[in-house]
Amino acid sequence: MLHSTKCGVVHCASSNFMLKSGVLNVRPLLDKGIKVALGTDLAGGYSPSMLDALRQVRHISCFCLLLSLLKFPVPVQIRV
Repeated sequence: MLHSTKCGVVHCASSNFMLKSGVLNVRPLLDKGIKVALGTDLAGGYSPSMLDALRQVRHISCFCLLLSLLKFPVPVQIRV
């Protein structure tokens, strides 16, 4: 549905991580041609800084890689 309506997803990694609402594995979205943007959300995160948001995404990416290497499913918030 996202791809057919040409919608995108704004990913607020630090907010999702701090609120324990999940980790978004963006690879399936990108593989389906869905646009993914990086956002910040001070209400749920710890900083409005885009640089901090990039750092958080890197940590989450390493976490997802570790999960996949250990054969654990990577939690995904959006089903594609």
